[in-house]
Amino acid sequence: MNTVDRPDSIGTQLLPKGRRARWIARWLPFVTLGAWVAMIWVPVLDSGNDDGPRLLITSLGEYPINPENFDIAFALPWAAILLCAVTAWLSRSLTLWSPAAVILGLVLLVALVAMVMDPPFFMWDGQDEQGRWVGGMEVGYPAPGAVLWALGSAALIAGGIFGLVGSRHCRHRRHAEKFYGSRF
Repeated sequence: MNTVDRPDSIGTQLLPKGRRARWIARWLPFVTLGAWVAMIWVPVLDSGNDDGPRLLITSLGEYPINPENFDIAFALPWAAILLCAVTAWLSRSLTLWSPAAVILGLVLLVALVAMVMDPPFFMWDGQDEQGRWVGGMEVGYPAPGAVLWALGSAALIAGGIFGLVGSRHCRHRRHAEKFYGSRF
């Protein structure tokens, strides 16, 4: 029995190897895409005001969504996540895709932290029926969509890690087949 055919010792295999790792890596971006689709209806940031003006941010930007307040900063993550999910299945080797997925996941997490640390706000004023001046300030606080955002980003990072593990195992397997002639 040569070293290629020898099984791993118990407890050394923390992550699945080979095909299973690549399969997991290809499906995890769809978890991210599902989280982003859910965040169309589940707000990421919400001021919580039900009586007056309300600040509500979803994965597509401000709610209600209309072309006048379209922000390209919310369209870019959608495009990047869609591109990442599609290219995971189009590329044979995940060697280049995996670092890109990890970087995209980290960028999405940094964007979430930036939105939470420096939330959007707006100030308003006006007059009531008796002519008195009224006003207020609405601040977008983290809502349940922020958890979905974090989970989607973590799924993308995990997908990249599984892709790296799977592509590493694939390279070692091709090397073993070339020099030892055995398939395992």
